[in-house]
Amino acid sequence: MDEAQGLRALQAVFAGAVVDGGHIPESGVFREHGLSARQRLNVYHHHSQIAECEALAAVYPAVERLLGNDFFANMAILYRQRYPLDQGDLRLFGEHLADFVARFEPLQSIPYVADVARLEWYWHESLHGAQAPAATFKPDGTPLCLAPHVRLLQSPFAVATIWDFALREHGENAQRLNIDGLGPEHVLVMRPTLDVQVVTLPADEWHWLSGYRTATPKIDSTQEAGRQRDWLARGVLVAAEG
Repeated sequence: MDEAQGLRALQAVFAGAVVDGGHIPESGVFREHGLSARQRLNVYHHHSQIAECEALAAVYPAVERLLGNDFFANMAILYRQRYPLDQGDLRLFGEHLADFVARFEPLQSIPYVADVARLEWYWHESLHGAQAPAATFKPDGTPLCLAPHVRLLQSPFAVATIWDFALREHGENAQRLNIDGLGPEHVLVMRPTLDVQVVTLPADEWHWLSGYRTATPKIDSTQEAGRQRDWLARGVLVAAEG
């Protein structure tokens, strides 16, 4: 093993130990200066764990409220071990939480939490998504697509209603949300200006918009042309590149 390979291997071991507090190899690189190598590594481990768990809570405030602070904090540690951050951008940490929650045994009795997590990640992606130049309606069939900040979520649960309820400030006498009588929701997440918007749509409108994920659907009626014009004006549809 040459020096470059040895350095990469040592860095990988160090990074893994920072994430999970794992084994420190016997090496002259880890010198004793007052604190042991283990104690000094624990400082890195502790602070990186705090930073990443706080970042996760910032992205998923509704999930944290639904589960409670303590439960969420413990789950965040387990998530961090399963999906360690492999780059320096904390904005990317938490991408897999919805899938993690969907498989997390203690949450199997409340399956809607996974979709709330998915909605919150879409909100996060929309916030940081690029703004494409606005397009105007042209009846000549100019190719269109969803704007980069747009996300679409279809859920068997009232996911936007639950998300909104979880984020509200509730007093001591606040009523609980009864989700038994609530049906599925089709959700549009977008940021046409500065603020992210979460909108529930009729199923047919949601499916019509979802057609723009891959290619511009054929517009064969005045009503559909009006739909296209409206969504262009709202910044949800933009001109497709190329």
